[in-house]
Amino acid sequence: MNNLLLERLLTSSLADAKFLLEKHNEFYPFANTIRDNGEESIESIYTEEHPNLHDSIKSLKSILFEKISKGEICAFSIIYIMKLAYPVRYKNLDAITMDTILNDKSCNKFVYPYKIKHDKIIYYKPFGMKLSDIFETLER
Repeated sequence: MNNLLLERLLTSSLADAKFLLEKHNEFYPFANTIRDNGEESIESIYTEEHPNLHDSIKSLKSILFEKISKGEICAFSIIYIMKLAYPVRYKNLDAITMDTILNDKSCNKFVYPYKIKHDKIIYYKPFGMKLSDIFETLER
């Protein structure tokens, strides 16, 4: 069940991020959530014209962690853009980044490197990592 949930979350999150990236060449952090009944939604917070990336991500994680703890949602993914410093072959590329948390407390980070060249987006091989502790995810 959780593999299917994770796959569904990643598929919809990546599609939304690519749509925004291709339309605007950037986007503010947002989240995709899934309820137990299968209903999906997109959530974001708007605090100011040009919000601080770290603060936006931390606020979203805090709100969504509370919702998953209360059983209001069974999974979420926070999607944002970050500049890569590693692995070396991707250094200085931007990446669509997704922090995912499922109701079983499994945490993952998925990274989809890309560059924009001549108004075209070129995607590179994605990679991911399992985060050992949900609180580690909240602090990032």
